[in-house]
Amino acid sequence: MADENEFIVGLLKTIQSNIAELGRRMDRMDARLTAIEDRMERIEKRQTAMQHFHQHVLIELTGVNERLDNMTAQLLSFDRRISTLEARA
Repeated sequence: MADENEFIVGLLKTIQSNIAELGRRMDRMDARLTAIEDRMERIEKRQTAMQHFHQHVLIELTGVNERLDNMTAQLLSFDRRISTLEARA
């Protein structure tokens, strides 16, 4: 009976040791996952900032393109007016 008790106690100690090791590994895994989540959050913030910057650049380029279109239309209008004046002369 004493041998059985020692065997069971030995098994329980082994199980307890394995569970404690599993707990330590889970803690390390949790810390790694937290670090990865923090890193992903920083990456997402940088990505959002870059998207806002790209949108701003796109808006500015669209404005430049519209101004160029207006200038082209005005130059064509001037060209027509000059052609009309030259035809009268």
